[in-house]
Amino acid sequence: MKLLPYLAFFIICIIASHSEVLHDSHQDEDKIAKAQEAIEPANIDFALHFYKHLVTETQAEEKSAPKNLIFSPISILSVFSMLLLGAKSESHQQILNGLSLNQTQVPEEDMHEAFEHLLQVLNRPKSNLKVKIGNAVFVEDALKILDSFTQEIEHHYHAEIFPSHFKNPAEAEKQINDYVSNKTDGKIQELVKDLSEETKLLLINYIVFKAEWEHPFSSHSTYSGKFSVDDNTTVEVQMMYKTDEYIFFKDEKIPCSVLQLPYKNNASMLLIVPELGKIHEVEEALSVETLKRWKSSAEKRFFELHLPKFSISSSLKLKDILTDMGMGIIFTDSADFSGISEKSRLKISKVVHKAVLDVDEKGTEAAAASAAEAVLTSLMETFNIDRPFITLIYSEEPYSILFMSRVIDPTEK
Repeated sequence: MKLLPYLAFFIICIIASHSEVLHDSHQDEDKIAKAQEAIEPANIDFALHFYKHLVTETQAEEKSAPKNLIFSPISILSVFSMLLLGAKSESHQQILNGLSLNQTQVPEEDMHEAFEHLLQVLNRPKSNLKVKIGNAVFVEDALKILDSFTQEIEHHYHAEIFPSHFKNPAEAEKQINDYVSNKTDGKIQELVKDLSEETKLLLINYIVFKAEWEHPFSSHSTYSGKFSVDDNTTVEVQMMYKTDEYIFFKDEKIPCSVLQLPYKNNASMLLIVPELGKIHEVEEALSVETLKRWKSSAEKRFFELHLPKFSISSSLKLKDILTDMGMGIIFTDSADFSGISEKSRLKISKVVHKAVLDVDEKGTEAAAASAAEAVLTSLMETFNIDRPFITLIYSEEPYSILFMSRVIDPTEK
């Protein structure tokens, strides 16, 4: 069977006014490789750091039981890396620190080259794997943006630039929402609403991900099973099942087990499954070092894997989270985006993103799956994902975390 995860993510930065060079086509591959190696741990650190802040913020807002979450670190990084090109002074430094890019020892120009290379590699056509990632900028008709900023975001981030009439918010909203819907095959509707007439610039990044498991599930094996949301709550879920060999690690320091579920064409889902009631303890322990330890210690083992089908989504406002992460100045009158426009003082008024994740079965039974399920059944250990878990979806080469999610209740959309 084909198992098609579908993820679509949009993040927008809405920038409003407030009071008061292209490179040679033959790039230095060694320089890019060095920059890519330098920003890789920074990108992972940002993803985990952002996840922890997101969990804390949503928990404080809900004042109730934990909820499902889904976001794309690479999408957020893309938007704020574009903003980095136009930020100056303290605004520039706060974005650099907030993205964990201050940890790198490579020149900033090389970092943008590395992001450019990453986006190019991710967007390359592959059979059985679709990653579509892109950027767009909507500019108020009357705003004069610097040619240098336009050239840099077009070159490094392949951003599409569109004039927009924000003085007519309804017209601008339709233009932007139609663009979003088209880029996500209709998966995300009405991304923006209630735009301010003061909006001058709106930056968007989108990412769509579709993939097939390397060894697909069979829909004939799917059954109705129990999933424990917490100690007192159980829900009925559609549980997928197959036997196979997996890269697995049982952590004795942190109360969780980790299993890698590979896709075709060099992408994988890492399933982090805490002991029931211990998800917060595992979330606190997430770090670059923890991921490295899991990778170096894991080994191949045969399992009967039981994984719930699920479909989750998130619609999040990120201003408070980004402020907590040290980027607060960009939302104030002290913001300096003079690298975008010298004549208009700008600040960020909103950062919004929507994401969806669908894991469902498509197609017909595959021979490889039948063979795997027919062998060594009597020797199998059982790995039953019947409690809240965390996922990381990442590309192998170059290594980049595309999505992170927390699934508390697979029946909640």
